[in-house]
Amino acid sequence: MNITIEIPDEMNDQLAGIKNINMFVLNTLKTALAAQAHQPVALFIPSDNVFVVDVSVLDGIWMAECDSLGLVTEAEGYDDLIARVWQIAPELTELNNLGVDADNLRLRFSHEQTTHPVTA
Repeated sequence: MNITIEIPDEMNDQLAGIKNINMFVLNTLKTALAAQAHQPVALFIPSDNVFVVDVSVLDGIWMAECDSLGLVTEAEGYDDLIARVWQIAPELTELNNLGVDADNLRLRFSHEQTTHPVTA
């Protein structure tokens, strides 16, 4: 099934000023689909407020990266790194128009360790 939704030019101008653009688009799609289907439509909304932050350490410097936030930072210790990420992540969600309220932001820190073969 193909659905075409046309957005009038005047709405495109309004879109530029909307802070939570992702939620606006989802609500617009939900309304348009409900009108075409003649029944309420429940859209699955992914948990966009959970961001995975990859943590690594190299030569004693801890690094954190999260592509979806546009985050890259480093610190001298793990606890300092976590604090730094929590300090800048809310601002990045706003700057990147990710539609996540800072009060509902969730971060999942992922740090994998592997063993390396010892050579004699």
